[in-house]
Amino acid sequence: PWGQAWQNKLAGQDMILFFFFFIGLVCRFLQNASAFLQENKIRHLFLVGDAGNDLLKYGISADEEKRIHQYFNFGGVDNIVNAMLWMLATFCKQPYAWKEPHLLPWNGIYHPDAEKEYQDLTEYKSRFFRPNRPTIGLLFYRDEWILKDLSYQTAIVREIERRGMNALVVFTNGQANPLIGAPGLTAAFKKYFYPGEELTS
Repeated sequence: PWGQAWQNKLAGQDMILFFFFFIGLVCRFLQNASAFLQENKIRHLFLVGDAGNDLLKYGISADEEKRIHQYFNFGGVDNIVNAMLWMLATFCKQPYAWKEPHLLPWNGIYHPDAEKEYQDLTEYKSRFFRPNRPTIGLLFYRDEWILKDLSYQTAIVREIERRGMNALVVFTNGQANPLIGAPGLTAAFKKYFYPGEELTS
């Protein structure tokens, strides 16, 4: 629970980053932490979804905020490591070298026999689809593709094809984020499942 112990931990820090999968500051702890950090002018950033009127940062420029969002939302171990190195160099004045955020695909088609992810539906179909067969589609989390946690996706593709159907298994991020150019779930649906059609969010 929020209290003096947490205030002591947060006081005097060069930079505090909160990273969690919430929409805004949804619990009392985060609300109290935000109020404390704002009142004491401690540099911080909450990496959350649509925050409404919540105050999510202090002492962070727009360019710095965008860079942090890129590191964490582009995904992958290398981006997270370089985010830490960049923050140490930028906010703590430590002599660390770091690399720019590296963008991995926001969405794509996975097949266990492919040497790459496919971002072109026509190209994928020319290799893996058989004509006059029904197709089963599946969406899964982009983070699972990034971390190569693909055991159940592989099993599903194998079973779909064993039963004589085409598999269209797509990884995607969820919420669109214009700040970093993330297209979101609706864009993936349109690109791979309803090409040429208009979809509403």
